Formats: sequence, C-alpha cells, structure tokens
Amino acid sequence: KSTRDFAFAIVLCGRHSDTRNGATNTDHLTTVLNLQFAIYCRLKNIEKKITCLQQLISLHPFNPWNWKLLAETYMSFLQTLPPSFISEMKHLQGSRVSLDL
Repeated sequence: KSTRDFAFAIVLCGRHSDTRNGATNTDHLTTVLNLQFAIYCRLKNIEKKITCLQQLISLHPFNPWNWKLLAETYMSFLQTLPPSFISEMKHLQGSRVSLDL
C-alpha cells in the first residue's frame, strides 16, 4: 500500500514520469498505470487516459476490460470534437475511397 500511496502523491505533484521510473516489474507498472488512469478519469483528461490504456493493453493484450475502456474513451473523445471536424473527416474518407477504386 505504501508504494501506491507514494505513486499517488508523485502523480498529484505532476511528476508522472517518476512513477513509471520506479516501476520495476509488470505488476508494479500495472498498478501505477491503473492509478494514473483513475486520476485522469477524475481530471477528465481524455488524452492521458488513452495513453494509459494503450500502455496497459501493451502489458496485458488479452485483458478485455482494458480494450472496452479504450473503446469507451475513444467514443467520449469523438463526442468532444466539433461537428464540422467530423463532417470534414467523413468527406476526406469518402474522397479517399473513391481514389482507391
């Protein structure tokens, strides 16, 4: 528990890289990433949440929970984009498809 408390304190101080530097094994790194993910959820920092989940999936590729969380996070990220950006992306994808034919 003291390692988790220490990692939490470091993350709150804005020194995220120090928490990862101290993680020496998979279990420890998983704990640090899960802790960071929980903090970024509270802070509503979607980009950092995605990064944490991508790293967790790299460590545990067969964990369906992480994949589900990543999909939900990407969906919430898409909802933050302005409608004009979405329509422009659809237009670009449509023109790319017609060029491929």
